[in-house]
Amino acid sequence: MTGRRSDQNGVEVIEISDQEYEQSVRDALRDLGLTYAQLRAQARKGDFQSGRARRLWLAIGSADCA
Repeated sequence: MTGRRSDQNGVEVIEISDQEYEQSVRDALRDLGLTYAQLRAQARKGDFQSGRARRLWLAIGSADCA
C-alpha cells in the first residue's frame, strides 16, 4: 500500500499505486469468476450476475486493467 493519511475532517484516505489498483481489479474479477470483457458486457445490457458484479462495475467503470 502506498500510503495513508487523514483529511481535515478526519476521513482516512488510503493511497495506492497504479499497480496495486490494477491488481485489485484483477483479483476482484477473479473472485467473481469473470473477465473484464464479461463484466463490461453485463454493464452494457444492464443485467449483472450479482450485486457484487454491479458494485465492481460502479467502482471500476471503464478501467480496463485486467
